[in-house]
Order: sequence, then C-alpha cells, then structure tokens
Amino acid sequence: MPDFQMPPGSVVRATTYFTAPGQIATTTRRWQLTTLTGASTASAQDFVDTYDQNLSLVFAPALSNGANYYGTQVYLENPIGLPPRPATTSANFQPGTGGAGLLPTQCAPVIAFYTATLGKKGQGRIYTPFPPTAAVEANNTLAPAYSLLIGAIANLLSAPMLVAPGPVSATYIPVMYQGGATPAYPIVSAATRDAFGTQRKRGSFGRANAAPNF
Repeated sequence: MPDFQMPPGSVVRATTYFTAPGQIATTTRRWQLTTLTGASTASAQDFVDTYDQNLSLVFAPALSNGANYYGTQVYLENPIGLPPRPATTSANFQPGTGGAGLLPTQCAPVIAFYTATLGKKGQGRIYTPFPPTAAVEANNTLAPAYSLLIGAIANLLSAPMLVAPGPVSATYIPVMYQGGATPAYPIVSAATRDAFGTQRKRGSFGRANAAPNF
C-alpha cells in the first residue's frame, strides 16, 4: 500500500467511506501531527490503520444493518508540495450493527465542530451516514439510545488521537484547515443535534456518489 512520512506540524485529510444499496457516503476530517517521539517523521499508514480501526468501532453500531463501513483514505495537505498518493485501508470493512431497516439515504444526524475562531473557517459539521429505522422517534427526533451512539462519534472526532506503533508515538489533534499557508485551527468542542439533517447528495433519486478507489 502507498505510504508517506510526515514531520510534526503536518496536516492530513482523512476521508472515510460507507456504502448502502445504490449509494456511497463519505465523512472527511482533518488532523494535525502535533507531538512525535521515537522518530523524526510519522508514517501515514500507521495513522490510517489506527484511525480507521477507531472509527469503525463507533460508526458500525450507528449504521443500519443494510449499510457497510468500508474504509479510509488519508491525504497529505501540508507541508505544501507535490502530494503523495494517499495511504489507505479497508481492513475494518464490516456491516453496520445498528438495526434493521434503512432511513432514506439523505437522512443523517448532524455533528457540529467548533474551534476558538469565529466564522466559517473556525467551524464545520458532518452528516453521519445511513441510520437504521430504529434511530428515529415518532416525533422525528433521534431515539435516546441512538443519540448516545452519535455522541460517541462526536467525542472521538473532537479529541486528540494517539498513534503508537512500536517505539514511535504520535499525537494528532482534530483541526479545521483551509489549505495553503493558512494555519490549522484546533477543534475545541463538538455538538450533536436532536434532529436529522438532509444530505441531498446521498439521496436515492439522484446520481450515486463515486465508489471508493482502493
């Protein structure tokens, strides 16, 4: 598999894929390597292996049994230069375990992320994919048990992540990053909502998203 090395300060874009009949969903977050011991650079493959395993543990219980957790690709966003091929893994591919049935594929709980900086560059959100029918209450809010699952995803994606293969220990923090020479803004909090958002590009009546290329 492709791999690349990152010095401290590097920012990566991690895109995770999920599949459902006739549709693909992606979730993208950015992480910055802040501390490193045991080596002068960190392996992108080590990061994607740990990251993908951690995500599969919280996303699979929130996915309909009719959907799948597929895998993750990681791209280097800085230092600025010619980008290497992404590091990838699908080692944690698995069906969802959240329950039978599938809500309309454009239906998604929303997680908002915030930095200490105001404005669009200091905040973002994701639409968590392919919830089961048990995720929704009669009044169209999130079921309490399902809300806890979304909270676990929010907690994981807003906290530092340790990657420690053998003697190398690397800490990554979640950030908002616009690219180029602009700084990365550390995420300081995440919030879930007691309602469903609409991600139209995952809709069952539109054009299907591109399949993962790995």
